[in-house]
Amino acid sequence: MFREALNYPTDGDHGSAALLLGGFLTLVLAAGEAVAVFAAGERSLALGAGALLVVLAVRVLLRGQYVAVLDAVAGKRAPVAPRFRGWSRVTTGLASGLLLVVYLLPAGLLLGGGLYTGRLELTGPTGTAVGTAGGFALLAGIFALLAAAYTLPAAATLYATESRLRSGLALRRVGATVLTEDYAVGWMIAALTVLVLWPVAYLLQFLLVGVFFRFYLNTAVRYMHGRAVGDALGLDRGPPEPRSVDGRLLQPAVRPVDGTSWDAGDTAADGDPSARRESTGEPGVGARDESPDDEGIEPSPGDPMGEEFQ
Repeated sequence: MFREALNYPTDGDHGSAALLLGGFLTLVLAAGEAVAVFAAGERSLALGAGALLVVLAVRVLLRGQYVAVLDAVAGKRAPVAPRFRGWSRVTTGLASGLLLVVYLLPAGLLLGGGLYTGRLELTGPTGTAVGTAGGFALLAGIFALLAAAYTLPAAATLYATESRLRSGLALRRVGATVLTEDYAVGWMIAALTVLVLWPVAYLLQFLLVGVFFRFYLNTAVRYMHGRAVGDALGLDRGPPEPRSVDGRLLQPAVRPVDGTSWDAGDTAADGDPSARRESTGEPGVGARDESPDDEGIEPSPGDPMGEEFQ
């Protein structure tokens, strides 16, 4: 899965173009975040509000693209990177952001309540009880945050594949998905990838190369999430999509029922399966249909089938 995820962001006819546009938007996002921090330090309300609007708009577009990646990967045998379509990503990006808010809301309330009780200056038994409750709220908030980080990719993928927000909010189905071994393994690989490579992408942002690597890494991680959900739910992994090679449509090779394997190179460029019939002698799969006359077989005298040959 890891190697396939690294090859995915630039795969297909539109992968490289999506990477360039996504990297440019990530550059705008990083610049907006820097300006927002500067405005907060200088207490410039107008500059901070403008930078915040830019950051939110870019995040919506990027999240919409990541939802398209989840939809392209889950349940597909050989997915390719989707085209970056700006306006069509707005609604999906907003829905994905709403899912993020809903799943992070319990953790935010618990952590906020715990921090607030810590600032109360109470004494006596009341102060002890409030402090204990605040400590439990902080601990529960940390667990809720980890639970949200674990379940949110499954919810986003369910929404992406069915284009319904309630699919991502169906807690019973999301829970059944995240409790499978396939999802746990895929999520763990994605988490380790982020922990190892995210600091590298962040440091490389100062060289402007990191913004493209940041988008590349986010796309690869979404591939892992979509693949994990597809494997966990056993989604229909249909035949791979046809690819364009040198301007010609190359149909994907389909594995025969009897288990005989074909390489993709055995497929004719124009999609005509007759080219495969010449390379195998198995009947019904790719064999050349030959009559007994072609083999030089003569019907024997007295054979009741001889009349058909004659």
